[in-house]
Amino acid sequence: MAVIIFILAFFIRFYKFDVFPLVHDEATWTLGSLTNFDKFMHIPVTCFHGYIQPVFSFLALIFSKFSSDPLFIVRMPAIIVGSLTVILLYMVAKEGFDKKTGVVSALLLCFLPWHIIESRIGVSLILTPFFGCLIFLALLKSINKKSSFWFLLFCFFLALGSFYTYQASLVYIPISFLVLIAIRKELNWLKIKTILFGFFIFIATFYPIIHLYLLGRLNQYFGKVYRIYYHDAPFNGPLVMFVTKAFINFKNAFLISIKALFINSSGSILHGKTLEYPLLIHWSCFIVILFSMIVSLWRRKLFDIILLIWLFIGYIGTLCGINFFTARYIFIILPPLLIFMGKAMSHIFEIAPKKNYLTRKIFISFVIIFLAGLFATEIFQYERYYRDSQYNLEECRVNSYGCSEAAMFLSKIPNIEGCELVTDNRMTVATYLKYFLRNKALQDNKTGENNVIYYVLWTPESHPKEYWSGEFSYMYHYFSEKHPDLVPIKIIYYPNGIPAINIFKVDGNEI
Repeated sequence: MAVIIFILAFFIRFYKFDVFPLVHDEATWTLGSLTNFDKFMHIPVTCFHGYIQPVFSFLALIFSKFSSDPLFIVRMPAIIVGSLTVILLYMVAKEGFDKKTGVVSALLLCFLPWHIIESRIGVSLILTPFFGCLIFLALLKSINKKSSFWFLLFCFFLALGSFYTYQASLVYIPISFLVLIAIRKELNWLKIKTILFGFFIFIATFYPIIHLYLLGRLNQYFGKVYRIYYHDAPFNGPLVMFVTKAFINFKNAFLISIKALFINSSGSILHGKTLEYPLLIHWSCFIVILFSMIVSLWRRKLFDIILLIWLFIGYIGTLCGINFFTARYIFIILPPLLIFMGKAMSHIFEIAPKKNYLTRKIFISFVIIFLAGLFATEIFQYERYYRDSQYNLEECRVNSYGCSEAAMFLSKIPNIEGCELVTDNRMTVATYLKYFLRNKALQDNKTGENNVIYYVLWTPESHPKEYWSGEFSYMYHYFSEKHPDLVPIKIIYYPNGIPAINIFKVDGNEI
């Protein structure tokens, strides 16, 4: 069953993975990190102020040995990690509860649009649920098998998953700490030397970062990277207004999170603006999860305690880590939520045989219809997103449509390597241009165009005025004031026919 689920998960995430162009985060952080490995510690040190942490950079580096296609390099690691997460969730639920719970939980994740989309984007966020499952799978196996080896693996995965994957994954440390305290009686078989060795493995795994920091090899942003999502916590503010501000901010974040989880959520943070559905498929999931949590709280077995702490502390950390709840932070608490859903469904199968014939049929029919409805809704959302997003203006903008075509056009210009290229914000033209030039014979400098500057700018039609400032600002309106009569040498269009990119040629001596 696990093999079948993995094949299904991999196919869904791999099929036409290049349907969207290389987005800005993939180009800037993932590909950019491949050239910034520290020669001594072999860690991409400049990653620590971006969205890509070392683990994902290493994976991308491995795949760069098999292909020069940037889409393959950055997205294959995400596809494989996302597919393996589905299997890890199955293993965690099976280890903690039973096989039925594992199958239902894994299938829910297999078709979940939010996880599928993030599994097809080459950034390190997809590692968050992956390492969450690894951490607690190792802990469960160490307890069930009374294995020191699995406990040491737990310590290693905790350090690796918290410090080397994604900044928000740091929340796994307080989660694990509280879990170990809560289940300390289940760990009384551990010898003191095993605990000390586990602590040593944790510190040793984290040490390379400390070493680089002490040697000054990490950039100036290192001090901010592990608190980047905690600077706007609900508990910030003047001491006098601490209680009031904390209560109001926490209440607002709580209400927004419930809406995002079960009512409605914009997917723009996951590069999916046209996907505006609850993160967990349907509002009825809230009832199912709440029911399962109440049962777990009543039962309070080993895995119930682990799941409740994982969900509660992860959720609190999510709310306190940012000043509003966004789609990407669901991945911290996604595994326990889906396991709770899976357990609720399997629980009905457990109690159904104890009922009379009619009641048993009603129970089983309800579960089958409910799950079929969830899977159908997931598949519909997924299909709708990939069908409609190529014609949604903001979706096209976020996904950098037109950048590869612009780079291909520029690559055919003689001696483009000797010219200056100026691009707008959040563009991937320069990255694509390097890829195209790598496959093109270098030409001698015979044109004398060393002072030529090519401006590649988003068109006003593709970028509304409300985005003309801040991170998403673009230079077109500034450029048009300096060169009001200049005609673009090339216009690139979105799939929906709207102009996306203008390319201008300017003599650098005139500026």
